[in-house]
Amino acid sequence: ELTHDELIEEEVLEKCGQYLNDDKFLSSFEFTEDETKRISGFSFYTLKPIIIALNLSEEQFRPNVFPRKEELNQLIKDNNMVSINICGKMEMEISQLETEERQVFLEDLGLKESGIERLCRVSYEHLGLITFFTVVKDEVRAWTIKKDTHAVKAAGKVHSDIERGFIRAEIARYQDLVTLGSMHTVKEKGLLKIEGKDAIIEDGDIINFRFNV
Repeated sequence: ELTHDELIEEEVLEKCGQYLNDDKFLSSFEFTEDETKRISGFSFYTLKPIIIALNLSEEQFRPNVFPRKEELNQLIKDNNMVSINICGKMEMEISQLETEERQVFLEDLGLKESGIERLCRVSYEHLGLITFFTVVKDEVRAWTIKKDTHAVKAAGKVHSDIERGFIRAEIARYQDLVTLGSMHTVKEKGLLKIEGKDAIIEDGDIINFRFNV
């Protein structure tokens, strides 16, 4: 005989089965928080974030016109997916250009980023990821964490000892550093923030963790 929890789990799985039989992706199903926890161990494929990269020809890429476009757009909309258009041939050409020539080439296409850069950005956004940086002497390292991560957990990404002995986080915004040119000037302008363990880390933050173990 099934326990109470097993009966609830069975009910959730039956809902999933009915949804899948209707040719729908589970990523578009509105689960309750409890239901999400109960099915998390099953690793359903259609629950995973899906990013579709369309490799188009030059003729298709520029006007953004290709066969079955409307049908694909509807599939993406209905199933909580994202898509990105790239042209493999142009990406190969872009990769062989110097920085200035590359920028001119992209501007001629009405783009700010290459396809690879756009794919990375869209992937991070769809997966709910951000990047923060740490600087030790001349070494800069980038760390990937989930969006809305607290400072103490971000510290643990660098090292478990830093999380365990967390005191505070000294945080500078990436854009402030770019605008002002040096961390010294950022500090002079009062833009270096001192935050506690519950501070939410933002994309591009430059962090110096203070800790004691």
